[in-house]
Amino acid sequence: MLQAQTVTFGAALLVQGNGRKRSGVASEGVSWKSRMMNSRRRFKLGEANKLVLQGLVVVLVLIVGVGIWAYPTIRDLLTLVPKSEKKIGWSPGTEVNLKALYTGLMLQHDSDGQFPQGGQWMDLVIKRVRNETLEAGAENQKFKDPRAGAKSGEFGFAMNDAAAGKYKDDIKDKEMPLIFESTDTKWDAHGDPTKIGRKNGIGISIEGKIVRL
Repeated sequence: MLQAQTVTFGAALLVQGNGRKRSGVASEGVSWKSRMMNSRRRFKLGEANKLVLQGLVVVLVLIVGVGIWAYPTIRDLLTLVPKSEKKIGWSPGTEVNLKALYTGLMLQHDSDGQFPQGGQWMDLVIKRVRNETLEAGAENQKFKDPRAGAKSGEFGFAMNDAAAGKYKDDIKDKEMPLIFESTDTKWDAHGDPTKIGRKNGIGISIEGKIVRL
């Protein structure tokens, strides 16, 4: 009886041991498969990351290439865009205004081949003394002599009738006032500086020099 129980117990132990071996083998098989699957996943993720990186490099190269190719065109287009500049006013001064009017009158002379008639000289010169840096209407201040007063509609400069309609080289007296301070303060004033010139006033000569009246 004791012997039979011993045999039965031994058989049970043998069966249990075999079961454990089978379970261990099965567990090792599952673990190996899991490691293989994980390795494959990591390999696939690595390949995907590599492809993404290669794609980014290609895109970057294309962007740089297009930028280099398009730079001259973009640069040229930017030069066509008008720049926003702050406009400035004009601070009237007798001498500075005479010089500005002289420059405008000489531009008109060079364009026409002669000085304009006295009755239209300011109408023509105002187009020559405008520039893009001045505020709108600031060019009108160039025609005003501060020493003639600041009344609206008064200017204070006149053109010498002796120069009207003439070419500069045909005028013998180069020190003759071309534009001068005048007692006639209306727009387009003109005449003889000995008659309408302001006392102790100044003018600017045919050669562009400041002269006393």
